[in-house]
Amino acid sequence: MKKKKVLEIINQEFQEINENHKHINSGGCGIFAEFAYRSLSKVGLKPQLAVLTRRTEMDVKDVKKNLKNNASAYQVPFSHIVVVIGKKFIDSNGVQKNLSNTPFWNCVCVKGMDVELLKDWNKNKHNWNDVFNRNQIPSIKKKIKAIEPKLIELLAAA
Repeated sequence: MKKKKVLEIINQEFQEINENHKHINSGGCGIFAEFAYRSLSKVGLKPQLAVLTRRTEMDVKDVKKNLKNNASAYQVPFSHIVVVIGKKFIDSNGVQKNLSNTPFWNCVCVKGMDVELLKDWNKNKHNWNDVFNRNQIPSIKKKIKAIEPKLIELLAAA
């Protein structure tokens, strides 16, 4: 029950952030995923970072290898970056049970991206959609961090 409520709060709060920041999922998904991952880890959840790729299953091994070897964003074919908790996919659109009702319905999820690798990717906008206004980054970070106390309180409740 507690996990369900936590996911409901994450869903609601992240959707609100999405509504107030343009084009997060069009060039800002990695930034959002990094901040969400760090906050969700801080409150005691066990998130994972994942890339969504339109590559075939046979190519997923190469994607995993490149992530493990800290490859640049140029070397990893990806369409989107998300946080995964259990079997739920999380981005600025909120919490999704599966990808079938998203623009990424035809993607394969490859878990195991290191947060420091994502941080490096986020420093360079070389491979990101430039429609995302990077001036929104401090506001996005602040809004995600503001959710932490709610989640900590809920997780601490008996």
